Amino acid sequence: NLPSSLGWVTAPQTYAYYVNNQNGTGAYPNNTQKLTEDLVDLIDASVDFSNYDNDNDGYVDIVAIIHPGQGAEVTGSNDDIWSHKWGIVPKLTNDGVYVSNYTIQPEYISTVGDMTLGVFAHEFGHVFGLPDLYDIDYSSNGIGKYGIMGYGSWLGPQGKGGRPALPCAWSKIQLGFNTATNITVNTNSKQINDVKSTGEIYRLWTSGNIGDEYFLIENRQQAGYDSYLPGEGLFVWHIDDAKSENTQEWYPGLTNSIHFQVALEQADGLYELEHSNDLGDTNDAFPGGLSKTSFNAVSSTTSDSYTNGISFVAIENILSSSGVITADLNVGLAASIEDENTIPTQFELSQNYPNPFNPSTTINFYTPTDGHALLQVYNIAGQIVKTLLDGDVAAGQNLVQWDGTTDNGNEIASGIYLYRIAINDNSETKKMTLIK
Repeated sequence: NLPSSLGWVTAPQTYAYYVNNQNGTGAYPNNTQKLTEDLVDLIDASVDFSNYDNDNDGYVDIVAIIHPGQGAEVTGSNDDIWSHKWGIVPKLTNDGVYVSNYTIQPEYISTVGDMTLGVFAHEFGHVFGLPDLYDIDYSSNGIGKYGIMGYGSWLGPQGKGGRPALPCAWSKIQLGFNTATNITVNTNSKQINDVKSTGEIYRLWTSGNIGDEYFLIENRQQAGYDSYLPGEGLFVWHIDDAKSENTQEWYPGLTNSIHFQVALEQADGLYELEHSNDLGDTNDAFPGGLSKTSFNAVSSTTSDSYTNGISFVAIENILSSSGVITADLNVGLAASIEDENTIPTQFELSQNYPNPFNPSTTINFYTPTDGHALLQVYNIAGQIVKTLLDGDVAAGQNLVQWDGTTDNGNEIASGIYLYRIAINDNSETKKMTLIK
């Protein structure tokens, strides 16, 4: 009863009829939808389709079709079928179940007998609900070779998909293969093992809050099905589940509203995937080829939010030893400070001046009512450097000076710092730079 035991089945129309110079994805009936319907009719008497409705919903879970020859994803020709997952108007079989979803893949890649599992695995990712994570409008390279739903389906000897990449962290979670552990408090010296052996994936967001936007981190080593990854180490994924595809690349200079659903924060900060410069290299993971040990508000690629600027997410002291990653995971400011996202328009924290500064700077804030104010300076890891004000203030403009020293009176080093004011139910944070 296995459909594969039937051997090749000859469709009633020619290959060219179903392809129609449009990769088989043109208008019905000159497409693979019609091919699928014709093939189901031909084998219905020989196959008990009800055996393939594993969830008993009345539908065959998937029909996988192999067409003769090569796929257009290799040849680039409109006269070849481009591998894809698609569906037909539900077709009732003799066995009381419907056929709707199908995938179609080629017989071989370059020469007869050389077919691998890469394309099949990618299309089955679609069957399970995953989107393409390469950029389907080809204005960028999406996630590159770092996942089966990107160009990772082609990894392996000779680049033919014989050892395709595993799904990325986000895809693993969507499939239910792994569950993310939420980091809710700053955690030092966290040991992160290879995700293939332990399933470890961590989710980081401001103060541990969960929303559409967050970071996922995983340790992936070049072993097993990840043997052919361009690089290994700690992978930092920037996720926005309010998006639904990877067609809008973002890099510095573009508006933040345009960005991928699943983006790899490349440690070198060159945004080569977004610029279509490559499909991945040894400098993308942390620490990677460039020994990048920090991911924060001022690293080569920053931890800024797409919507609210500073995310307060920082990964510091990233080290790799014998395939194990150790890092400090920070998800917010001091636990005693509550992060408020809604700021009344009449409350304002101005940019410090001068900025950059050396040796001192002035911070100006306005409050419409009297209240208790807490003004503190933090380093990029979210640690308190200086408490500038902790007391009652009057309504109106208020000025506070900072001489660039810590609470202990020590001079601070050059770099970017965060200053945060909290008054009553209002708060705001900004960046400032000390240059010596």
